[in-house]
Amino acid sequence: MSSLKSLSHRSWIYGVFRNQIITPLIFNQNKRMIGVREWRKKYNRPKNRLDFMPEWSYLDGRGYGPPSMVQKKRYIRDQVLGQTVVERLNELEEAKKF
Repeated sequence: MSSLKSLSHRSWIYGVFRNQIITPLIFNQNKRMIGVREWRKKYNRPKNRLDFMPEWSYLDGRGYGPPSMVQKKRYIRDQVLGQTVVERLNELEEAKKF
């Protein structure tokens, strides 16, 4: 812990969390160490910087490459949500007829 206090002037240090995974830690205004996941959640940041942008594109300008797994999952989730919304709206329209 004393080594962490000596590094408190830095905004990023590395610490060991559960399962022995080394992840960066951040000092917030209260000088309390928080993990990157909590920091991203607190400031409404995406989980991964590659979640919302393509990882690469073609050099000849054909557009972006194939979607990542995260993008595919999001696309499927949004399709299912859209279908559910349409079904519920149709049910409401039918209920208004009675």
